[in-house]
Amino acid sequence: MNYINKRVLEEANYIIQTGKTVREISSLFKVSKSTVHKDLHERLLKIDKEKYKNVEDILNPGRCPGLGDRRPSALGCAVMQNRNSSFITYH
Repeated sequence: MNYINKRVLEEANYIIQTGKTVREISSLFKVSKSTVHKDLHERLLKIDKEKYKNVEDILNPGRCPGLGDRRPSALGCAVMQNRNSSFITYH
């Protein structure tokens, strides 16, 4: 394993364990915020898809499942999550 892959996994493990921000991770690992973004959004996906999903959930807490990058209001998210059920729950 090369040093970049090792750093990516260390960053991923750190954010999963602590929930720290990209800025805090970049400071700790002594790399730029851009590098952390690339590590966690591009490189990690190629290395470990399960960790990538966990990191994405931490970095994008407002994202609705199944909507990709679209971010509707909280009400819209509740409607989308319940669209296949016989009732709609408003949060």
